[in-house]
Formats: sequence, structure tokens, C-alpha cells
Amino acid sequence: MTKPTREECQELVRKFDDFSHWVRALILAGAVTNEDVDRMVDDFMTSTLDPRLTMPISELKLSTKNLVSLRDRRRDIQNVGQLITKSEEELLMSRNFGHTGQKEVKEVLADMGLSLGMMDVEVEVPGFIRERILSEARKLSEP
Repeated sequence: MTKPTREECQELVRKFDDFSHWVRALILAGAVTNEDVDRMVDDFMTSTLDPRLTMPISELKLSTKNLVSLRDRRRDIQNVGQLITKSEEELLMSRNFGHTGQKEVKEVLADMGLSLGMMDVEVEVPGFIRERILSEARKLSEP
């Protein structure tokens, strides 16, 4: 996976926006249920995102100390897509994260064909997108 260009990142965000508008129109027309929306979001995410980006960091072969540090409430990195938006310097500035931890993360990402700092914009994770769309769907379906 090569570093996406800013244009490619913007295109991905545009696709999410277009999809959200389309789903809202279906909801307003009464053509779908919340369960339908959930299925559509799953299908959209599967077809749009590289599955490596949505992988939880807990599935990476990292030490417990590094996993805890990455998930720290101030950093709150939950998936690989969020991790690869961080630079090496950003990781080193974090509490309880040093050169050894950084080296471990870089090696694990390299084994996946990824690297730190390879994406300029953070990828919205499926759970966030699903929650946003379902939240809007609930608001739209309320009398």
C-alpha cells in the first residue's frame, strides 16, 4: 500500500458523504429500516476501505505495554487506519512510549506493507460511520 495522495483521501471522504446523503434519502422515503442501514453500511465499508485499515490494533502483534499506550485516553488509537496517520515524532512525544515501542510498531506495520505517517487524514472507522448514520436515521424516523 503506497501513501495515498491528498486527492485520494479527499475522494474517500467524498464517497462517505455521498453514501450518507443517499442513505438519508432512503430513510426519509421510508424505503429502509435501521437493520437495512446497518447492512448497507457494512457492505459499503467492506467495498470501500482496505481491510487492514479497519483492523483493531489489538489484533497486531504488539506488546501489552504498547497496546495500552496506544489506546491511552489522550491518544485513543483503536485501529490501524488511525495508527498510520501518526508520525514517528507523535508517537515518541506520548507518555510511556519510547524508541523500543516505536520500533516494534514500525516493524509490525512494515510486515503489513504499511508505515507510520502514510496517511494525511484520519480514516473514519466503520463503527463511527455506522453510528453517525444510524443516529441520523433514528432522528429522521422519529415523529
